[in-house]
Amino acid sequence: MRILNFPMKVCLTSKEVRMCALSGVDRVAESLIENDRGETYGSARNASVWSRHIEGACGEYVVAKCTGRFWPGAGEVFDPNIPWDIGVRTTEWPTGSLILHPDSPDHHTFWLVTGSLGDYTVEGWLYGADGKKDEFWTEKNNNGRPAFFIKRPYLNHDFMVYEANEVPALLARKRKILAGWQDYARSLEAQFNNMVARK
Repeated sequence: MRILNFPMKVCLTSKEVRMCALSGVDRVAESLIENDRGETYGSARNASVWSRHIEGACGEYVVAKCTGRFWPGAGEVFDPNIPWDIGVRTTEWPTGSLILHPDSPDHHTFWLVTGSLGDYTVEGWLYGADGKKDEFWTEKNNNGRPAFFIKRPYLNHDFMVYEANEVPALLARKRKILAGWQDYARSLEAQFNNMVARK
């Protein structure tokens, strides 16, 4: 097990940038042009769509590289960015926020990456449920597209990564803990049923 601390600088090689760029172009071509699907949450569908999806793909690759997760590259614009439960938000603005929407899955982790052109910083992450709070709900620049904007101080700044050989033992521990809670729940149910039967 290793613990990642954020913010973390990540510089991609030219080959990595090229791979991500092709993935971004592929998404635009398939999801937005071939299937005629609109951009998410009212984003403008114009020439900047290329840079949004290319930089977005780079941000996803950066998080996958840091956490040791598989990055599929291509895929629908609306899918989780890294299977099966990681979403990545990439912005060129150094002071940018992590943006979530009401339908962002509560159990997914969402990561903020800042930077562009191969030079990035992983700022941190949080669970969807933790980011969808009233205090974060706002509308920027009166653009009619309100969302949850989470600034960097509210993100988690460390993350545990388990090596492949540690996963079986980790799953066994989690199954044992789950079994204990299930036994406890059954005992509470039995006590409740006994109380009801006595009345």
